[in-house]
Amino acid sequence: MSRRLRVRIIHDTEDLIEALVGTPEQQALGTNDLELLPVPRYDGGVFPYLRSWKDHMYMWDEIAQGREMEVPDLYLIDCDFALDRSATPLPYKPDGRGLLHGVVQVAYAMGKEPRCPFGFAVYSVDPTRMKRDPYAITTFGLLKAMRGELPIKDDKGEDISLGDYFAGSFDELPHGGLPRTVWGLALDMYRTKLFELCRADAIGLGLDSVLTASAAVRAFISGGCAPAEGLPIEWVRVGRAESILLSSLLADCRDGGAWNAEGLGGIIPWLEELEKLGWHQNQYLPAKALLDATDANLAAPSPPRRDMLQRIRGVAVCMYVARMLANKAVGRQGASPNAVTDYFEWEHKQLERAVAEGLKAQMTPEQAIDAVADGTHWPFDPAALLCVTQFLSDSGMPPSDWPKSVK
Repeated sequence: MSRRLRVRIIHDTEDLIEALVGTPEQQALGTNDLELLPVPRYDGGVFPYLRSWKDHMYMWDEIAQGREMEVPDLYLIDCDFALDRSATPLPYKPDGRGLLHGVVQVAYAMGKEPRCPFGFAVYSVDPTRMKRDPYAITTFGLLKAMRGELPIKDDKGEDISLGDYFAGSFDELPHGGLPRTVWGLALDMYRTKLFELCRADAIGLGLDSVLTASAAVRAFISGGCAPAEGLPIEWVRVGRAESILLSSLLADCRDGGAWNAEGLGGIIPWLEELEKLGWHQNQYLPAKALLDATDANLAAPSPPRRDMLQRIRGVAVCMYVARMLANKAVGRQGASPNAVTDYFEWEHKQLERAVAEGLKAQMTPEQAIDAVADGTHWPFDPAALLCVTQFLSDSGMPPSDWPKSVK
């Protein structure tokens, strides 16, 4: 079942949620497209966000006793915790221990769910005051390093002072002291991290979901219907499948629960890059198995199923096998691994270009892929298709299992 992104607020007062009107998310964040992840209290109850040292210690005591707790996707961190009366008072102001709470939370998540996308945003009424606190600078540097933002050299290629760099970073933080003003920054960081993990093949995208979501966004921008509320983007990481609602992943492109065409226009480049990664993952990964195959099992791809991804993958695999068979038919001994890689990369680019042309022609993703399978937008080599037909027949595949393009 698809879910919203989970948010952990770290804030030192209880006044974010005062009235019994509206949801806690609406009161604290100004949106219901994100989900607040509550924290267990020391008195046995729960609170919508982490607000004190005492509550944080109780949370860790619960974890130490074996209680399972969900990991947040977004962290909104009030860096000045001067109003936390449960902690030992500091002899000076400001009190940067909000950053310490944030570092502990993110470190726990990275240990429990490695290679998992996350985003955070740090805020305060006046974050520039933290420049005077060495502990705040230290913990803020740790947070940035966990995100992979650790500069080593300056623009001139010389070593930099990390202390000076992170102290100066407080000047760039938003003022205002409320999580509702900064969650968009954390969400943007989450999307960037998701893209980075996909590019590193640590996450496998559900290509169908990305194409469907992209088509819905483009249709709305062009004056069509708004994307469906239950539309997800799906991916798989080690040991777990995720399905995140598009309305949550793009919550900063919505106003009052309704889609904003102008905001969605700015997200199109990210969606396009995600599509490219999805095509790359789903077309290239099967080639790895083919490169390791022997002549005995090379010509035995599984009959392509009727879903979109398998239709495209089946055509690509059959074209690859056809080329190998054609090589052998003219007396060659088979392509080298480098030649196989080059050929499959060419196939991938042809597929990507063909589907892109279909989408530009106002086709739905399903129609674009059907057009590719039919050969409408992809000039198949007739001789290669003849080889595919003969190969499928010799392999005992019934005609009902053949790709459309070779029927």
